[in-house]
Amino acid sequence: REISGRFDMAELMVSGGFDMAQLMVEPTVSDALSAWMCPLSNTGSVEPRFGVVPAVMGASAASGYELELLLNDLAAKFMVQLDASGEARSDALVALQHSNLVLQCAVSPEGDLEVHGPMKGPGLVPGLAFNPLGCRAVQLALDVADRSVAAELASRLRGQVAAAIDSPHANYVIQKVIKVLTLQEVPFIIEELRNFGLVLARHEYGCRIFCRLLEHAAGNEGTNQMVESILPETRDLVFHEYGHHVIESVLEHGFYHQKAHIVAELRKGLLRNAKVRSVAFVIEKALLYSGKTDQQALVSDFTAFSEDEMAALAKNRFGCMVLRALLRTSSEVMKPRLMGPSVLPRLKATKHGKHVLSEGGLSDLLNATD
Repeated sequence: REISGRFDMAELMVSGGFDMAQLMVEPTVSDALSAWMCPLSNTGSVEPRFGVVPAVMGASAASGYELELLLNDLAAKFMVQLDASGEARSDALVALQHSNLVLQCAVSPEGDLEVHGPMKGPGLVPGLAFNPLGCRAVQLALDVADRSVAAELASRLRGQVAAAIDSPHANYVIQKVIKVLTLQEVPFIIEELRNFGLVLARHEYGCRIFCRLLEHAAGNEGTNQMVESILPETRDLVFHEYGHHVIESVLEHGFYHQKAHIVAELRKGLLRNAKVRSVAFVIEKALLYSGKTDQQALVSDFTAFSEDEMAALAKNRFGCMVLRALLRTSSEVMKPRLMGPSVLPRLKATKHGKHVLSEGGLSDLLNATD
């Protein structure tokens, strides 16, 4: 079907009413063709890849803007059908599952598109996964498909997991795959990541993938290998803007010895660390999820602080966050320490300190005279 002088690829793909291989070489339609190809390389070298891109046979490479238009239109149509039920949803899933004809292409240093002919490839899923709207369509498909179809769709990302994690869009697709499928169903995920634990922990999107693996597959051998690889860097990671999220997830979902290692590192320079935003979040998780012995050790360290040291915590925003966590886990021990003559005035003087008193059941002290 041709609409406004061009092919409506979303309609064609979902309806299945065409022979892609024949269409790609038919001279009478070549000027209006939108074919499945790779996202154009931004480098100056020829780089054969696979994916989705609009192109006109025999013409210059399509612009990135045209690529986004096609993928957005395609993704929007898929989302409408996937949100529906019955035959419409089934047709959309079939189209995603079986659309595996692509063109191999390369971009020359001059920016010209070099087409190397139709062949089998990963189809629509990779191209959509790296698109802002398309990644939402793929995630929706993974949610509504049965497990076997979801595993087939996910398999189209084999070999592209690292690139997906580096994408602000495709990383959400990898997260969804980990949520809806087991690593036994998609073993390539952990196979492609298991040697890059520290890189993931320090990456803006990679830390999310690491956390999802811990939430849904902490017992997997590959996940455990990744955790063990980052433990020697715990002291660095608790201060890292992304790494601290992974350490928190290890405290919540990891093995006992892994949690104990993290607590041992936290106890070094505890007073200074408790006043740092990222470390304060880690200490909070340690107080909630580490083993009883390690929890008690942390509480003992805090209660051993002098009144002046407690006062230093009380006047710091993140120190107050740690004090609230201590009150939630060890209120009987901590309440007397917070009522000291140097500590209480500091708590009453700041918004965060008042929250500590309020959440700790000490609200009556807020209006009391010094």
